[in-house]
Formats: sequence, C-alpha cells, structure tokens
Amino acid sequence: MVVANRTLDRAVQVAETHGWQGRALDDLDGLLAASDIVIASVAFPGYLVPRSRMKALMARRRFRPVFLIDISVPRVIDPGVSDLEGVYAYDIDDFNRIVEEHLKRRALDLDAASEIVERETGSMERWLREQRCLPTIAALRARARDIRDREVSRAIREMGDVTEAQRRAVEALGDSIVNRLLHDPTVTLRESASGEPDLEPVVRRLFRLDSGDQEAGDANPDRQPG
Repeated sequence: MVVANRTLDRAVQVAETHGWQGRALDDLDGLLAASDIVIASVAFPGYLVPRSRMKALMARRRFRPVFLIDISVPRVIDPGVSDLEGVYAYDIDDFNRIVEEHLKRRALDLDAASEIVERETGSMERWLREQRCLPTIAALRARARDIRDREVSRAIREMGDVTEAQRRAVEALGDSIVNRLLHDPTVTLRESASGEPDLEPVVRRLFRLDSGDQEAGDANPDRQPG
C-alpha cells in the first residue's frame, strides 16, 4: 500500500500511521505502472491522468488489468481511459448509481420481508386464538370418552359371555363413533376461534361441559325438555 502526495513528508506521515509506504507524486508514472488499484483524491486543474498517459502506461504494464477509482471533485482521471484494454475506471457518479441500485434492492427485500412478517404474524395470531379453545375441545372429548366407556361397558355386560375379540370389536366401534361424531365439531370450533362467531360458549353449553351441568346430564341422559 502506497500513499502518494505532492509533499513527500505529508505522504510519509499519513502512510506510517497504517504501516504503509509514503511516496512523492514525482514518479506518478512508476506508481501507476506498478499499482493494480489506484484511488485518486487530489485537487488538480484538469486531468492528472489523461487518456494518452494511461495508454502508454498500459503498454508498459503489458496490459495487466488496473482499477482506477477517482473520488476527486472535479475528476482528475480522464473518463476516456475506460476505453483502454485492461483499464476499469470508476468515479463518484458510478458509486452513486451503485448505492441507488443497492437501496432499490434493499427496498424490494424490505417489501418481501414485510409480507413474510405480516403473513407469519397473522398465522401466529390465528394459532394463539385457536389455543383458547383447546380446553373446550379437551373437555368435549373427555365427556365423549366418559359416555363411550359407560355405554360400551353396559353393552358388554348385557351381551353376557363375550370373547376377547368381541370385546375389542365393541370398544373399537365405540371409539369410531366418538371420533366421527367429534371430528366436524372440533374442526368448526377451531375455525370459529379465528373469527366470528365464537362458538366456544355455545359448545360448552350445548354439551354441558361446565361444572354441574355434566352431572345433571349424566343422571338422566334420555331426559326430555319440558
């Protein structure tokens, strides 16, 4: 790394703070011929590196690629050097275009990220609302299992002597009936938790899931309203 300045002492002072070399601009051709990346930031009337100068130096470099970065205002490297083989020249305008392009890309990425966040947030909110109805679903299934257990036991007793295979068949029938009957109510209850109307209070009342209601319903399951 080399720092070049009109004043050698100043170049050495800046370079030594970074462990680099300080050189005077007197041997600019030698510096340009030896360097692969050049950053120019000087005040100079006109082009310090005109196209004709760089053309001669590229032949001296055997056309080894060189990157010229001109951050001077006004520019001190002739934009025409870009036409030369192996020369890649950039200035402040180029950097501004790159920055604008990256900002546009980031804006697009931000829009995409916002859509993902909005979608996942909605999904999480729906999931949280569904969790509120889980106790009711659990109580509904427990209620159904209790009824299934009692009715299956009663059926087996009334059948008298049954084989193990017959017992398993009756129990499986009870499980199948319970699962089929509760599938649609469970799905509908989950869906209602994510919107309107909220069917949870209706389900709890309809199936007597609250304290005291189960005992009253179990005491006389065939009771008629009157």
